[in-house]
Amino acid sequence: MKQFLFFNSLAFKGINTILIAGYDLNSCVYENPIGLRNFRLAGFNVILVRDATVAIEYSAGIDAYDYYISYIERDRASTTDLNALKKTFNYR
Repeated sequence: MKQFLFFNSLAFKGINTILIAGYDLNSCVYENPIGLRNFRLAGFNVILVRDATVAIEYSAGIDAYDYYISYIERDRASTTDLNALKKTFNYR
């Protein structure tokens, strides 16, 4: 429930796009109460920073990182990498 107060305060400040990254893409970054999925459900544009994110391998034979990146890119959020962000913000 607290995440809705957080989402509302961001929206109130005019923030509508979120850059998200972190450890454990398949759990913390995606499923967390203030994770990618809930930001999308709350109506935010979400951009996942691919090379600032890792995924936990829960079973042999499945590359969790590639699986979740393609899952997210299909219809859940945009993705980018750090080099593209540096260019966007003229960071050297």
